[in-house]
Amino acid sequence: MTQQLGNDGNTRSPSVIPKTQKIADVQNIDTPVNDRKQSDDEQDNGDHGISNNTRKENNVEMKETDKKYYCEFCASDGFAKKVSCSQHMRHRHLNEYNATTEVPMKKRLWTRDDMLILAELEANLTSIETINSNSALALKLPSRSREATKKRRQNYRIQDAATTDVSKAFDSVPHEPVKRALLRNECPFEFIDLFNNQYENSYTALSYADRSSRLIALRRGVKQGDPMSSILFNLVIDELFEILGDRFGYELDGVGSVNARAFADDIALMSGSELGMQQLLSKTEKFLTARRLELNTGKCISICLRKVGKVKKSQIADSSVTNPPRFTVKNKSIQLLEVDKFCRYLGVQFTPLGAVDPRVSMSELNSALTSLAKAPLKPQQKVAMLRTYLIPRFIFAFTHTECYPKLIGQQDRLIRRWLKATLRLPTLVCTEFFYLSVREGGLRIGKFYDTIGIAKIRLYSSFFRAGDECLRFLVDTQGSAMHSRWCNAMKLSDRPSAADINQSNVLLINESRIRLAETVHGSVSTVFRESSITNQWLSGYTRIMKGRAYIKAIQMRTNRIPTRVSTTRGQNTNKACRRCDLAGETLIHILQTCSLTQDIRDILLQF
Repeated sequence: MTQQLGNDGNTRSPSVIPKTQKIADVQNIDTPVNDRKQSDDEQDNGDHGISNNTRKENNVEMKETDKKYYCEFCASDGFAKKVSCSQHMRHRHLNEYNATTEVPMKKRLWTRDDMLILAELEANLTSIETINSNSALALKLPSRSREATKKRRQNYRIQDAATTDVSKAFDSVPHEPVKRALLRNECPFEFIDLFNNQYENSYTALSYADRSSRLIALRRGVKQGDPMSSILFNLVIDELFEILGDRFGYELDGVGSVNARAFADDIALMSGSELGMQQLLSKTEKFLTARRLELNTGKCISICLRKVGKVKKSQIADSSVTNPPRFTVKNKSIQLLEVDKFCRYLGVQFTPLGAVDPRVSMSELNSALTSLAKAPLKPQQKVAMLRTYLIPRFIFAFTHTECYPKLIGQQDRLIRRWLKATLRLPTLVCTEFFYLSVREGGLRIGKFYDTIGIAKIRLYSSFFRAGDECLRFLVDTQGSAMHSRWCNAMKLSDRPSAADINQSNVLLINESRIRLAETVHGSVSTVFRESSITNQWLSGYTRIMKGRAYIKAIQMRTNRIPTRVSTTRGQNTNKACRRCDLAGETLIHILQTCSLTQDIRDILLQF
């Protein structure tokens, strides 16, 4: 442990404040102050305060013989300057050097939270005596921009963050803390009675063949599928934020201290110092243990940005740096997220620099489309897989990362190219056919541009309406540019109301209908829109239809069957029907008036 000098000149552990210094004085300062002045020898010999006098500590002696300085850790030759000897020890014998070096009080880089923690240890204060109210609970902001982290690094500030994982949270929470939380939050008596009716005097039993076990009382956990489960667990976790208060947090200019954000059992802790981060973890662990909940150490991850040397940026401290930070839960170290690694929190991948670049999700989408194209499935099955599973899988990631309209539009073009290749449609087919619902004669493929645009605007609008100052600050300082771009893309104001957003969604659907009806591919779309039963086969859930028949039917619905009129549009050539030579060879003529298909029409009329 690094030894440190107090005002009396004696060495003491950094975890204890001198007895002569009042706790009230410690709480009223931001940085520790030392009135002891360095001697001229100390100022000349660097930052370590090692005088030219002979010193002996921990059986390590620094000699001065004939103006030569020697290292007692090895048999190296003498150094002409004491600074050279110190540099040799610092590089060659780092651990031994750190154990014997005395650091002056004015060189300590403790934060105000560190001093408060030390003062609390000195006075044995209880945590309830020093807390302030802070019940903000973030429900909708699982990611933050990369620019925010970059600015923290450029501002040369320390930041620590940790994500915690509660083992089987909903299955392990006892009923007694839930009841206490309901009463503490003054919930309606009807809600409390509903909880009591469902969980009091509840029993279960194990049955096998003709045998059954004795009744087992249910005293912990919530029932599977219970819609109240998230509400009940949030009420229990809210008490943790009251205990933590606003201590040990990271300071946001103009907002205050932020130390924790949570969504159900996914808790993220933040601090401006390593000592404060450990205190947050310890208090969280103590709170959960008292309620018979446990933190899963293997799934807890920490991120540390630390000041480093003369570089005007912070260092991402992982296991590869000198003296890496060590955060413990249940006396076990939790994983430090390295520079080239990422973790997943609330469905979004993170690196130490913030949310993963959205281009990572875009490459995953491209790979998924390639795999789906090679799958041994019918064309209609591939379309159904794309509609039901593939597109919804990426909507959440794109909504909660920094995706601008241009990038999202590129993903829509990628999907349209895949659809045209799978269904063997020409590149000029109207794209609105893919996005209209099946009832209206379309394929109901989700359009990223409209879906994600509306979702982002609704998300940011909810932040502005919320009473959480931290969310408002982050949106105003980090997400305003992206929000403005999406509002312009959706033709909305920067602060749209809920009615404006809903109206914009309706207008987008109406514009798609009009654009399809104005093209040759959807000239009869209004007819099919009024008869939804004739469009059911477009969903792709028909087992009896072959893949070739599905492709031909799609081509016929979009008026893309090759005919003389469609293939020679704009050319001065003969476009008469090759069978009857009575009219132009169009799809309407072939299906309704050509003599070649007269027999087929007569058969259909008999049904």
